[in-house]
Amino acid sequence: MLLRKLARLLRSDEPSTPDFAAGHALLEAGRLKEAAAVADALCANAASLANGHYLKALVAQREQRLPEAMAEVREAIRTASSEPAYRLQLAEWLFSTADYTGAALEYEAALCLPNNPFARDALVLFKAAGACERARMIEQAQLRLEQALVARPDFPEARVNLATLVAMQGDAERARAMIDALRSISPGLRLRRALFLPAIAASREHIIEARERLGRDLDELLETKDFVLREPEIEVGLTPFRLAYHGEDNLPLLRKLAALIRKGYAVPQDPPPRPRHAGRLRVGFVSTYFSYHSVGRVVLPLVQGLDRERFEVIVFSISPSQDEVSAAYRRAADRYMELPGSVVGAAQAIREAAPDALVFTDIGMHPITYFLAFWRLAPFQCALPGHSDTTAIDTIDAFVSGEEFEVADAQANYSERLWRVPGFFLSIPDPPRGQPAAPSGRSRYFCPQTLFKLHPDFDEILLGILESDPEASIVLIEDSSPWTNQAISARLQRRLGANARRVIWQRRLGHAEYLSQLARSPVVLDTLHVGGSTILEALPLGVPVVTLPTRFLRGRFGYGCYRLMGVSDCIAHDRDEYVRIAIRLGRDPDAREAIGRRLREASERLFDLRDALRGFEDRLQLGIEEALR
Repeated sequence: MLLRKLARLLRSDEPSTPDFAAGHALLEAGRLKEAAAVADALCANAASLANGHYLKALVAQREQRLPEAMAEVREAIRTASSEPAYRLQLAEWLFSTADYTGAALEYEAALCLPNNPFARDALVLFKAAGACERARMIEQAQLRLEQALVARPDFPEARVNLATLVAMQGDAERARAMIDALRSISPGLRLRRALFLPAIAASREHIIEARERLGRDLDELLETKDFVLREPEIEVGLTPFRLAYHGEDNLPLLRKLAALIRKGYAVPQDPPPRPRHAGRLRVGFVSTYFSYHSVGRVVLPLVQGLDRERFEVIVFSISPSQDEVSAAYRRAADRYMELPGSVVGAAQAIREAAPDALVFTDIGMHPITYFLAFWRLAPFQCALPGHSDTTAIDTIDAFVSGEEFEVADAQANYSERLWRVPGFFLSIPDPPRGQPAAPSGRSRYFCPQTLFKLHPDFDEILLGILESDPEASIVLIEDSSPWTNQAISARLQRRLGANARRVIWQRRLGHAEYLSQLARSPVVLDTLHVGGSTILEALPLGVPVVTLPTRFLRGRFGYGCYRLMGVSDCIAHDRDEYVRIAIRLGRDPDAREAIGRRLREASERLFDLRDALRGFEDRLQLGIEEALR
């Protein structure tokens, strides 16, 4: 429909020039060579040069030469920069290649042009909002959805997406009211409404309230008789991701959610036919984050290091990127497969590849892999802690963790069989090395984690540091969402009072700049209840990271790393000790230097994955053999 509208708008005003509309008609009829000839003729005339490049682009796209198509449409834009149609087409193609930032920028450039007939087109505004959301331009996405609803008030998809953005920005009650105002609410949309959880909690009481409400909503849905899901990645479009950042036991809620999905989502649960291949055991890894992402970086050494005499490795990449980490996965895999961005399409491709085992690296982070985990696609299926929480999904047979990272009775935290391997197999392929730079300032406490990891309990630690060290400043990294920055800032203002003036907001940095700042930091603060891979970059530089382990794996990553290294100086047993350790390191350069030397020496143990890999391989083989009996 959009192409037909573009064709009408781009009819030549010069009767003596070749006719774009005629060329487009040939294109639609499948007469590509003739359409290409018209495009050449258009390009030969200065008055129709832009249309010629655009028609060439359409022909190239139809012939599945998308890079050439995008190059041609960029020529059309360069020739006639005031024509929005070219930019809109380029935006659609960029979106299809997962270049969401590029797509968003082209949509915005097109919509900002004067006298633009598309500026009030609800569908174009809706697509622009989708690109902006994927590009983390949340405020712009919300604006475009609001404009789409002005242009077409009865546009339920736009209203649902707007409600979802509102919920992501913390106003779950307003978001739920927007869903309730719809004429009809599908079962999937009712579940989406239930999963509206605040991105930033205002307080611990806010967390408790949100969790209790979710439990009630799930109970109500479990009692309904008409709960059916067909395309849950679209209908629901959310996962229980936010629960992992509440610092609570999620297993009861996740069991309810999984039972509800299993009730309404009719997919194969029985093991597929035994794979018909001889030789090595075939292992598939699946994720939407096999790219320059924290998950992609820490899983890569595992994929690279798996014993190829025992295992054939298939990488199933959903929404693949084109960065250096993605390229490394392509090189590391025996077979690299790009999967379609739908659960059914991905499931069919995986079943046809017939893996003996399927390894989900991060269940709970993305709707496609979350709902894909409810399928039985291999005789044995397991989860890695790319998202460090149990899944409660009955088709996931095991959860693989590290022996040094779990509490003694950790099996109680998981629905799956918990596998503890020696050491830890999630690392980064390129740890920074060398001596740290001179600290950029005394008593600067750097907390580089994403802001949604800042639990309200962590505010007490920040307050303790600022009250104990009058010269202290806390450095936080801004989020790409202004709303998130405002929500955290407002919460800290309330809890820290006048001390909030000593919280420094650092703009988001490129990786090289970030490592430089990390190296100059006297001390790093690990967040409470959930940590991250930052510690794998800080410790090799000799930068101490203060950590306080909690019960669940997601809050024990820093603790486990220190146990592997045999260094315990930065491990606190309670919040008061956390503050004391941070203050000592922040104010005493000699103490920092002494522990920094030990950290640089001991950090080598974090990146020696041989024992962990062999332990993982043995468990993997055992799981496959048990499943195939």
